[in-house]
Amino acid sequence: TTIKEKINQHGLAVVQLHGGESNDFCKAVKEFDVEVWKVLSLGNHFDFSQLSDFPDADLFLLDTETKNHGGAGKKFDWALLDELDKNTPKQYFLAGGIHAEDAKKIKALQLENLIGLDLNSRFESVPGLKNTQQLEKFLHELRS
Repeated sequence: TTIKEKINQHGLAVVQLHGGESNDFCKAVKEFDVEVWKVLSLGNHFDFSQLSDFPDADLFLLDTETKNHGGAGKKFDWALLDELDKNTPKQYFLAGGIHAEDAKKIKALQLENLIGLDLNSRFESVPGLKNTQQLEKFLHELRS
């Protein structure tokens, strides 16, 4: 199955790319009339120069560097976000081990280009099932 087939089959508006795709690949996917969100894996020594390698990505999704390209429920050092915000005008989502107790920390970040959060395993009652009460509490704390 190709990306184009999945876009057409499911009416996708966005494609998230999690691997070692090049900007040329991002550009080719955009030709299918979708946004391309490029996932960047941040470890302790992130090379900020790679941000300029993806001019055709619509935004970045920042996740923790792992062997499996994220999904480990672990945070990277959020101190890197200040540097990232200075090095790219591109908007981004924050992912990686975010849990309910992080609402106040996220609110205090004051980052111009941070526009969203990718909340996953830490908000699940069981794998694949979100705990709506936990999500509502988190959103309330984030907005208050």
